[in-house]
Amino acid sequence: MNHLKWLHVPSLVLGEFNSPKPFFFFSHLHLWTCRSYSWSPKPLDKYWPGTGFELSLSLAEWNSAQELNRLKKYGYQLHTGHQHCYHRLFHLSASFHFVSCWFSAKVSPGFNNLNLKKKIEWNSRVVSTCHSLVVGVVGLYIFWFDEATIADPLWGDPSFVKVNIAVSSSYLISDLFILILYWKVIGDKYYIIHHCTALYAYYFILSEGVLAYIGNFRLLAELSTPFVNQRWFFEALSYPRVSKAYVINGVLMTAVFFVMRIASIPPLYAYIYSVLGTEAYRRLGALIQCSWISSCVVLDVMNVMWMVKISKGCIKVISLFRQEKARRSLQNGKLD
Repeated sequence: MNHLKWLHVPSLVLGEFNSPKPFFFFSHLHLWTCRSYSWSPKPLDKYWPGTGFELSLSLAEWNSAQELNRLKKYGYQLHTGHQHCYHRLFHLSASFHFVSCWFSAKVSPGFNNLNLKKKIEWNSRVVSTCHSLVVGVVGLYIFWFDEATIADPLWGDPSFVKVNIAVSSSYLISDLFILILYWKVIGDKYYIIHHCTALYAYYFILSEGVLAYIGNFRLLAELSTPFVNQRWFFEALSYPRVSKAYVINGVLMTAVFFVMRIASIPPLYAYIYSVLGTEAYRRLGALIQCSWISSCVVLDVMNVMWMVKISKGCIKVISLFRQEKARRSLQNGKLD
């Protein structure tokens, strides 16, 4: 059956689909081409300039009101399905802030003795820890075993990475909401900059399907977050800074933070330099190229700042631990 040339149907999408967020719809819709009353999925990439949508229909199929209605119905369901997916992830992230109260009271009896301000930050950090463990572990799996993105870091199939990025984006949005809601308690301008920069970078991965491997590589930095949060938990519960648990966590925090956020900087920029001028890099376009590099620079500057603070704190804690150990040895008459 002869097919018409590619048909552009903006009225079908914007008018009859009645989508409240057409750009979101374009970003996540898949192209379905009906042939002889059957449906076959095809990934939607770059068909309709400016929107990424184009439809191929046979003349008979175009004249078929039944098939057209099926197309509209499926397209709208797919659109709302993606919306529901992101909404559910956001609601799940936000709900953890409330579940944390019950969970923390069960796990740590000291939680009930905290004042309201510390409980708010405690809950925020519990959610942060859960998020970092989930996306960090999944990110490691993708980093080692996702053949599509490993083979082509710029244009490899982002399907698996998108799931991880969507989870992280939902957390960042919910955490931004909590930060603003309790600004006087846990507000921090650097967290706002970090979250907004990450969300801006993740937007291109979710909407354009590019730089999936790079985005997942950046997500591995979250593996250091549980140790950072655990340090705050120890302080909130008044653990002595010279206790073994506090010192061990401090050393692990410094080591993991350095490996995941600082040691990864040279390989990342070396890769950026290696792909400059290549065809794959040029296909990204100026906006994505600039956004990729600028977002990395912003995040890495903050990581270096935090690394300096963490290192100073770690050295101070180790020094206090040694002094306490020497003091105890003197008391016992066992000077080493």
